[in-house]
Amino acid sequence: MTEHYRKVTSFARRHGKASTDNGKELFKEHIAKFTFNSDKIADKAILEIGFGMGDNLINLAKAYPDHTIYGAEPFVDGHIRVIRKCVEENITNIRLFPDDFNHLHLLGKEGVFDQVYVLFADPWPKKRHFKRRLLNTQTIPALLNLTKASDNTRLIIASDHPSYQEWIEECLKELNFKYKRSETFPDYYQPTKYHQKALRNQEKHYHPIYCYYL
Repeated sequence: MTEHYRKVTSFARRHGKASTDNGKELFKEHIAKFTFNSDKIADKAILEIGFGMGDNLINLAKAYPDHTIYGAEPFVDGHIRVIRKCVEENITNIRLFPDDFNHLHLLGKEGVFDQVYVLFADPWPKKRHFKRRLLNTQTIPALLNLTKASDNTRLIIASDHPSYQEWIEECLKELNFKYKRSETFPDYYQPTKYHQKALRNQEKHYHPIYCYYL
């Protein structure tokens, strides 16, 4: 199960159909002021890895206006949507990294974020692709180390995929980490686009959607 975290390729695609010319121009025009500088992390900071279309990222920015919300995601359409929302709603406390999280070289640092979110990461369901899974016995401790020491929840993980849920729990048990598994998400959370899809799938084939709190 163990894979060295610096070799994990955690995301699958970088461009989508929604990357219109207007969207690309918006991205080019505004990305500089929203750029994530890993050498200058704010004192109050929250990180989301793989933010997709940015639903939770935007939510966090509104729920924690005194924090800087950092997001890493290689899927360009998500960045375009977040930037558009920020421009339209005058949201200024978001910083973006338009590439795979591993390229930020944050792993190995300690105590820089109040919380880290990994919501509905690619489960890579085929066994031969398990090594591509973002979460493993190397990355989970590294992500937890990125957070500041606290009695509060520091790492929040969500998954709707049975195999990935089992994998996550096996990792946590192997690491002897204490965690809470729940079907309840944080109060300020609103279901992301992917979460909404998972909820619709539940109507056909029920399987719990779990949130893991560390």
